[in-house]
Amino acid sequence: MKFRLVRLVALVIVAAAAYILQLNRGQEDASTSSAGGPQIGSTGTAEEVQLPSERGDGPPTHAYAEGEARIVEAFRRGQSGFVTEIEAKVTRLLADDREGDRHQKFIIELPGGHTLLVAHNIDLAERVPAKVGDRVRIRGEFEYNDRGGVLHWTHKAGSRNHEDGWIEFKGNRYW
Repeated sequence: MKFRLVRLVALVIVAAAAYILQLNRGQEDASTSSAGGPQIGSTGTAEEVQLPSERGDGPPTHAYAEGEARIVEAFRRGQSGFVTEIEAKVTRLLADDREGDRHQKFIIELPGGHTLLVAHNIDLAERVPAKVGDRVRIRGEFEYNDRGGVLHWTHKAGSRNHEDGWIEFKGNRYW
């Protein structure tokens, strides 16, 4: 329990530092949205985007630090069912889930050390060609489990009453 509290405090400090850096950078380019991410079309396939890390902009933006803090707190409380955006490193590739809708599965580690499973529906979206050690940005729905949680709905919602999700990797958005 003490270790989780220390990690949470460290995460809050990282989020505050990222926010200060964001303020110091001033207004973002007109090509980015108010949430800190690029504006993207809606073809449903991988699309070209330029990630801030590829532009050399430094650490994760404030929006991604907030997403991490929200996941860590939700995990601590056993909460689920909210959409968030995070930036993380791929630490392990898993076999696809082939029961029902097919899902690409991999484990990610957030900057503060929290790990969780990503379940990306490859019947609705393109497979992400990420490998261990690669950085990804993800918008998806968090679901609690005792192993760190799962991030899913990383694809377009279509006609369903749900927010769109996506995974950004090496300048492409997979949704």
